[in-house]
Amino acid sequence: MATHDPPAPVDSEPDTTAELPRELAVLWRSQAPGRRGPRPGLTLDRIADAAIALADAEGLAAVSMARVAAALGVTTMALYRYVSSKDELLAVMADVAVGWPPPPHAAGTEWRVALEGWAHAQIAALTAHPWITRATASPPLGPHSLAWLEAGLRALDDTPLDPGTRTSVVGALSLHMLSEGQVLAAIADQERAQERTGSRAPEHPALVDYATLLRLLADADDHPHVVAAVASGAFDDDPDEPYDTSIGLDLLLDGIAALIDRAAAQRPPQDGRGDA
Repeated sequence: MATHDPPAPVDSEPDTTAELPRELAVLWRSQAPGRRGPRPGLTLDRIADAAIALADAEGLAAVSMARVAAALGVTTMALYRYVSSKDELLAVMADVAVGWPPPPHAAGTEWRVALEGWAHAQIAALTAHPWITRATASPPLGPHSLAWLEAGLRALDDTPLDPGTRTSVVGALSLHMLSEGQVLAAIADQERAQERTGSRAPEHPALVDYATLLRLLADADDHPHVVAAVASGAFDDDPDEPYDTSIGLDLLLDGIAALIDRAAAQRPPQDGRGDA
């Protein structure tokens, strides 16, 4: 979902990846292998694109070094000269698939507008590639991911929040986006199962309809409020309506607004003379 061109790599800069973990170093090193290969047209970007297309079409479980090599028309061993393991491949896939963040807003843009756009852009990436949240144990700190962190902090630049609080805010929003991404991944699994079997019943028990589970488990004596909510249809999903991520985001943004208001109220007057 690239929306602007990333900075061009500078080949003359010294290699700073030597101390990084292998799964992270592959994201930052040169796209070309260190020695000439039998297939000069093969690049890390092409490998990532092929793997992403496979995951989008068939799910993350379908991705293997052999399947990606076959899609590219090369041998599996050829891939190992670019990515040394499937873990490296998954890290590259996740970073490339999330893409670059939206370009910076114009100077003076209100923080909420900028941060909301930043969050919606992340949701768009997770909707397009719902497997991202399952690709690695934690988001890889690659060029794209670091650019997203920079963009989130930039959105708070004109607020009275201190750097530590801004970092905590962006971290909390990022965790929320990842949580929403996990829901989107479960929905994608269910839809893929439906296409394969013609039934909405998921193959994994964790994906059984939540409202159905609550009707089975909630007891009117022990969980009267849950039972009432279920009876009202609060937990029912409309299969024809897309999953709504706006409520949780709005709650977080409202909380950030309150945090900013408190910080502004505690900030001493700029001229040092106190209130008039």
